[in-house]
Amino acid sequence: MGSTERQREHAEALWQQIQGGEWPAIDGFVLNGRRFLRARRAAWTPKWSALSAREREVVAHAAQGGSNKTIAAQLGLATSTVGGHITRAMRKIGVTTRTALLSAWSQASAG
Repeated sequence: MGSTERQREHAEALWQQIQGGEWPAIDGFVLNGRRFLRARRAAWTPKWSALSAREREVVAHAAQGGSNKTIAAQLGLATSTVGGHITRAMRKIGVTTRTALLSAWSQASAG
């Protein structure tokens, strides 16, 4: 996946978060003929329902300490596929690191 495709997916994920109320709009403005939306993040609550069943399964295994290679062997997937599921889960949940994803998962599982 190229840089442009990743940027497009990231922009789409942010737009979905804005529409879902995670980034309530503060202000919209026009600058040099371009429209901008200034927003702030609401109190963050991960939307685990946004993840596919397989993504949730992979995140659960990762939260138990599994490496991508171990998870791939357990689930009969390619290591790169496991990495892709983790990356998409991070994007959908709105975190930028695996550690943040797994921390959020652990908190949700405990509560």
